[in-house]
Amino acid sequence: MSTAAVACVILFFALHTIGGRYTYSNVPYDVWSEALFGQSINPAFGFTRNNYDRLVHLSYGLLAVHPIREFLQRHVGASPRLALYIAVESVIAVSALYELLEWFLSLVLAGPMANDYNGQQGDMWDAQKDMALATLGALVSAAVLKLRAYRSSGAADSAGRAAAGRNSPRSS
Repeated sequence: MSTAAVACVILFFALHTIGGRYTYSNVPYDVWSEALFGQSINPAFGFTRNNYDRLVHLSYGLLAVHPIREFLQRHVGASPRLALYIAVESVIAVSALYELLEWFLSLVLAGPMANDYNGQQGDMWDAQKDMALATLGALVSAAVLKLRAYRSSGAADSAGRAAAGRNSPRSS
């Protein structure tokens, strides 16, 4: 894997490690923000809940697409376009499966244990928002990867030269 793909995996695991240490609903990011910058995040953005879990869902989409795409290209032989498509779809599918697992565990674990694990914090649309954030992250990551590939392929340069050639007056 490339350095960028490995960095994506390491950063995602670091975010999960922090969430596992405090439980996602109790990560003290607001306290850290106030200590570092003198400003709390929740009041500044009008948040009424701890949004660390939402950050991790968004980060999953942002950080998983690159390593999945790279794996599919190198080890499965998928074309760049197909690998990117499958990577985005994989993020969406795994996100949905994770939310179904959370729901199942909340049925099995009754009471406060389910609330601590599930981390809905009173939001009945938590699962849908989490999946939407993972999807958004995956689409943003795919767009960035596609733009980088376009720029590095020289297609942007040749298209620009072709457009400049059509617009320049011909000499006789």
